[in-house]
Amino acid sequence: MTCSEIDISKYSEYTAIYGGTFAPPHIGHIRAALALMETLNPRELYLMPAAIPPHKQFHFTDSPKARKEMLNLCFRNNQQFGKRLFVSDYELNRKRVSYTYLTLEHFFENVNNKLIFLCGADMFVTLDTWRDAPRIFELADIAYVSRPGIDGIEECANRFIKDYRARIIHIPIECADISSTELRRAIASGEDTSKWLLPEVEDYIRKHRIYSDSRNG
Repeated sequence: MTCSEIDISKYSEYTAIYGGTFAPPHIGHIRAALALMETLNPRELYLMPAAIPPHKQFHFTDSPKARKEMLNLCFRNNQQFGKRLFVSDYELNRKRVSYTYLTLEHFFENVNNKLIFLCGADMFVTLDTWRDAPRIFELADIAYVSRPGIDGIEECANRFIKDYRARIIHIPIECADISSTELRRAIASGEDTSKWLLPEVEDYIRKHRIYSDSRNG
Protein backbone atom coordinates (compact mmCIF):
# COMPACT_ATOMS: atom_id res chain seq x y z
CA MET A 1 0.00 0.00 0.00
CA THR A 2 1.05 3.59 -0.52
CA CYS A 3 0.41 6.24 2.09
CA SER A 4 -2.53 7.53 0.05
CA GLU A 5 -4.26 4.14 0.38
CA ILE A 6 -4.16 3.82 4.18
CA ASP A 7 -5.31 5.75 7.20
CA ILE A 8 -2.02 7.28 8.26
CA SER A 9 -3.54 9.09 11.24
CA LYS A 10 -3.21 5.95 13.37
CA TYR A 11 0.58 6.03 13.09
CA SER A 12 0.82 9.01 15.41
CA GLU A 13 0.61 6.41 18.19
CA TYR A 14 3.40 4.24 16.76
CA THR A 15 7.11 4.00 17.44
CA ALA A 16 9.24 3.71 14.29
CA ILE A 17 12.60 1.95 14.10
CA TYR A 18 15.04 2.45 11.25
CA GLY A 19 17.79 -0.13 11.51
CA GLY A 20 20.96 -0.56 9.50
CA THR A 21 24.72 -0.49 9.58
CA PHE A 22 24.89 3.19 8.54
CA ALA A 23 28.50 2.73 7.50
CA PRO A 24 28.54 5.56 6.62
CA PRO A 25 25.14 7.25 6.93
CA HIS A 26 24.37 9.07 3.68
CA ILE A 27 21.77 11.31 2.09
CA GLY A 28 19.55 8.32 1.24
CA HIS A 29 19.30 7.36 4.90
CA ILE A 30 18.47 10.95 5.85
CA ARG A 31 15.77 11.27 3.19
CA ALA A 32 14.17 7.97 4.19
CA ALA A 33 14.03 8.87 7.88
CA LEU A 34 12.63 12.34 7.29
CA ALA A 35 10.11 11.07 4.72
CA LEU A 36 8.77 8.57 7.22
CA MET A 37 8.48 11.29 9.88
CA GLU A 38 6.68 13.59 7.46
CA THR A 39 4.28 11.08 5.92
CA LEU A 40 3.40 8.80 8.86
CA ASN A 41 4.07 11.21 11.74
CA PRO A 42 4.96 8.50 14.29
CA ARG A 43 5.19 9.23 17.99
CA GLU A 44 8.96 8.80 17.70
CA LEU A 45 11.62 7.42 15.40
CA TYR A 46 14.72 5.56 16.58
CA LEU A 47 17.65 5.24 14.20
CA MET A 48 19.25 1.94 15.19
CA PRO A 49 22.87 1.32 14.13
CA ALA A 50 23.66 -2.40 14.25
CA ALA A 51 26.46 -3.70 16.44
CA ILE A 52 27.22 -6.92 14.57
CA PRO A 53 24.98 -7.40 11.52
CA PRO A 54 24.35 -11.07 10.62
CA HIS A 55 25.32 -10.84 6.93
CA LYS A 56 27.80 -7.96 6.74
CA GLN A 57 31.39 -7.34 7.73
CA PHE A 58 32.54 -3.94 8.87
CA HIS A 59 35.55 -2.12 7.46
CA PHE A 60 38.55 -2.51 9.76
CA THR A 61 38.60 1.25 10.48
CA ASP A 62 34.95 1.28 11.46
CA SER A 63 33.65 1.39 15.02
CA PRO A 64 30.22 1.50 16.68
CA LYS A 65 31.11 4.83 18.29
CA ALA A 66 31.96 6.34 14.89
CA ARG A 67 28.76 5.18 13.22
CA LYS A 68 26.64 6.47 16.09
CA GLU A 69 28.42 9.82 16.07
CA MET A 70 28.03 10.18 12.29
CA LEU A 71 24.28 9.57 12.66
CA ASN A 72 24.14 12.22 15.35
CA LEU A 73 25.87 14.62 12.98
CA CYS A 74 23.28 13.88 10.29
CA PHE A 75 20.30 14.82 12.45
CA ARG A 76 21.52 17.10 15.24
CA ASN A 77 20.24 20.23 13.51
CA ASN A 78 16.75 18.81 12.97
CA GLN A 79 14.26 20.44 15.32
CA GLN A 80 12.83 17.02 16.22
CA PHE A 81 16.21 15.62 17.28
CA GLY A 82 16.15 14.58 20.93
CA LYS A 83 12.38 15.05 21.09
CA ARG A 84 10.86 12.62 18.60
CA LEU A 85 13.93 11.66 16.58
CA PHE A 86 16.66 9.68 18.33
CA VAL A 87 19.83 7.75 17.57
CA SER A 88 19.57 4.62 19.71
CA ASP A 89 22.55 2.67 21.05
CA TYR A 90 20.38 -0.29 22.09
CA GLU A 91 21.94 -2.75 19.62
CA LEU A 92 25.42 -1.31 20.11
CA ASN A 93 25.19 -1.89 23.84
CA ARG A 94 24.06 -5.48 23.37
CA LYS A 95 27.34 -6.24 21.56
CA ARG A 96 25.89 -9.33 19.95
CA VAL A 97 24.60 -10.19 16.51
CA SER A 98 21.88 -7.67 15.69
CA TYR A 99 18.85 -9.77 14.85
CA THR A 100 15.95 -7.48 14.02
CA TYR A 101 13.27 -9.64 15.61
CA LEU A 102 15.05 -9.37 18.98
CA THR A 103 15.20 -5.58 18.77
CA LEU A 104 11.54 -5.42 17.81
CA GLU A 105 10.62 -7.70 20.71
CA HIS A 106 12.47 -5.43 23.11
CA PHE A 107 10.72 -2.29 21.87
CA PHE A 108 7.35 -4.04 21.65
CA GLU A 109 7.60 -5.11 25.29
CA ASN A 110 9.34 -2.08 26.80
CA VAL A 111 8.51 0.98 24.71
CA ASN A 112 5.39 0.59 22.57
CA ASN A 113 3.38 -2.35 21.26
CA LYS A 114 2.67 -0.45 18.06
CA LEU A 115 5.76 -0.51 15.86
CA ILE A 116 6.87 0.48 12.38
CA PHE A 117 10.06 -0.97 10.96
CA LEU A 118 11.60 1.10 8.15
CA CYS A 119 14.02 -0.35 5.63
CA GLY A 120 15.41 0.46 2.22
CA ALA A 121 14.37 -1.42 -0.89
CA ASP A 122 17.51 -3.57 -0.96
CA MET A 123 16.77 -4.82 2.56
CA PHE A 124 13.02 -5.05 2.04
CA VAL A 125 13.26 -7.62 -0.75
CA THR A 126 15.27 -9.94 1.53
CA LEU A 127 13.13 -9.63 4.66
CA ASP A 128 11.70 -13.13 4.42
CA THR A 129 15.24 -14.57 4.66
CA TRP A 130 16.00 -12.82 7.96
CA ARG A 131 16.17 -14.69 11.26
CA ASP A 132 12.62 -15.45 12.44
CA ALA A 133 11.02 -13.44 9.63
CA PRO A 134 7.45 -14.37 10.65
CA ARG A 135 8.09 -12.75 14.03
CA ILE A 136 9.27 -9.55 12.34
CA PHE A 137 6.07 -9.29 10.31
CA GLU A 138 4.02 -10.07 13.41
CA LEU A 139 5.62 -7.41 15.59
CA ALA A 140 5.75 -4.45 13.22
CA ASP A 141 4.20 -2.78 10.23
CA ILE A 142 6.88 -2.67 7.53
CA ALA A 143 7.63 0.61 5.74
CA TYR A 144 10.03 0.80 2.81
CA VAL A 145 11.41 3.36 0.39
CA SER A 146 12.33 2.67 -3.23
CA ARG A 147 15.77 2.83 -4.79
CA PRO A 148 16.73 2.72 -8.48
CA GLY A 149 17.99 -0.66 -9.64
CA ILE A 150 16.10 -2.75 -7.07
CA ASP A 151 13.63 -4.98 -8.90
CA GLY A 152 10.73 -7.10 -7.71
CA ILE A 153 9.67 -4.86 -4.84
CA GLU A 154 5.94 -4.97 -5.55
CA GLU A 155 6.05 -8.75 -6.01
CA CYS A 156 7.82 -9.12 -2.67
CA ALA A 157 5.27 -6.90 -0.95
CA ASN A 158 2.41 -8.97 -2.33
CA ARG A 159 4.11 -12.21 -1.27
CA PHE A 160 4.75 -10.92 2.25
CA ILE A 161 1.10 -9.92 2.56
CA LYS A 162 -0.05 -13.32 1.33
CA ASP A 163 2.43 -15.53 3.20
CA TYR A 164 2.84 -13.58 6.44
CA ARG A 165 -0.25 -11.33 6.55
CA ALA A 166 2.27 -8.50 6.59
CA ARG A 167 1.23 -4.88 6.90
CA ILE A 168 3.27 -3.08 4.22
CA ILE A 169 3.58 0.66 3.63
CA HIS A 170 5.39 2.22 0.70
CA ILE A 171 6.84 5.63 1.55
CA PRO A 172 6.54 7.47 -1.79
CA ILE A 173 10.04 8.82 -2.28
CA GLU A 174 12.95 7.49 -4.28
CA CYS A 175 16.17 7.43 -2.33
CA ALA A 176 19.62 8.11 -3.66
CA ASP A 177 21.06 5.52 -6.04
CA ILE A 178 24.05 4.77 -3.85
CA SER A 179 24.91 2.15 -1.27
CA SER A 180 27.17 2.41 1.76
CA THR A 181 29.45 -0.19 0.16
CA GLU A 182 29.89 1.98 -2.92
CA LEU A 183 30.47 5.02 -0.73
CA ARG A 184 33.23 3.29 1.25
CA ARG A 185 35.00 2.42 -1.99
CA ALA A 186 34.68 6.02 -3.20
CA ILE A 187 36.06 7.35 0.09
CA ALA A 188 38.98 4.92 0.01
CA SER A 189 39.88 5.98 -3.53
CA GLY A 190 39.64 9.69 -2.76
CA GLU A 191 36.63 10.39 -4.98
CA ASP A 192 34.29 13.33 -4.41
CA THR A 193 31.48 12.17 -2.09
CA SER A 194 29.89 15.55 -1.40
CA LYS A 195 26.80 14.54 -3.38
CA TRP A 196 26.08 11.75 -0.93
CA LEU A 197 27.49 12.80 2.45
CA LEU A 198 26.83 15.81 4.64
CA PRO A 199 29.90 18.06 5.08
CA GLU A 200 29.96 17.25 8.80
CA VAL A 201 30.12 13.52 8.04
CA GLU A 202 32.82 14.01 5.40
CA ASP A 203 34.87 16.01 7.89
CA TYR A 204 34.43 13.36 10.57
CA ILE A 205 35.54 10.60 8.19
CA ARG A 206 38.63 12.56 7.14
CA LYS A 207 39.54 13.53 10.69
CA HIS A 208 39.28 9.97 12.00
CA ARG A 209 40.60 8.36 8.78
CA ILE A 210 37.62 6.02 8.49
CA TYR A 211 37.28 3.76 5.43
CA SER A 212 40.85 4.38 4.35
CA ASP A 213 42.49 1.36 2.76
CA SER A 214 45.87 2.27 4.26
CA ARG A 215 46.61 0.46 7.51
CA ASN A 216 49.94 2.21 7.96
CA GLY A 217 49.68 5.70 6.55
